[in-house]
Amino acid sequence: MNWDLFTLGETMLRMAAPGHQRLDQVDALDVTVGGAESNVAANLARLGKRTAWFSRLTDNPLGHLITQELRAHGVDTSLVHFTPHDRVGLYFVEYGSAPRGIRVVYDRANSAASKMQPADVPVDAIGRSKWLHLTGITPALSASCAAAARHALDAALKAGVPVSFDVNYRALLWTPEQAAAALTPFCEAAGVVFVALRDAVNLFGAPDDIDSALRTLQSHWGGTVIMTQGES
Repeated sequence: MNWDLFTLGETMLRMAAPGHQRLDQVDALDVTVGGAESNVAANLARLGKRTAWFSRLTDNPLGHLITQELRAHGVDTSLVHFTPHDRVGLYFVEYGSAPRGIRVVYDRANSAASKMQPADVPVDAIGRSKWLHLTGITPALSASCAAAARHALDAALKAGVPVSFDVNYRALLWTPEQAAAALTPFCEAAGVVFVALRDAVNLFGAPDDIDSALRTLQSHWGGTVIMTQGES
């Protein structure tokens, strides 16, 4: 099968406190599925595109809950590698009313996805896709994940498959300096890069002005740079 978009990364179970309760107040949580890369695949599938998502998941009801949810949105999960070892990553969310903001607590250490290796990546499937989409979250999870993401990138470039890369910096996973060093090669290699203005400034030293930041990063990376300027 050929796909319009292939992507890979970690998708976790999202455990949200109902309403505006705090996590230490609740006796029940709303469980959904959340992952940056799989969200892209699901949204494009809903628009009629053929998409596939790859990851490493624990072979238990929690891992299968994730693939079942994605398949319900039309995403091909047939390439997912299930393992009897490790665990599914979780994250907990509490929504706040102003001035209290959203709080996120990760519980993802030693997840199955964080132990993804370059050899796990289905490079043949990448070569049969029209597009590869990666994010900066995957390289932040572990050294092996960074190597796996790079392996996917190299496979796409070798096969002539266009690549988009979303910087998607997560401060809870690594420092701006670590992220900039690891993600710059992805930004330079991808044909399309998505980056928030705040990340352009804090990670890559761009001017704190969207027009100037765009010109600066485009001159460094080439390709197309798409910059967002939402709330910090």
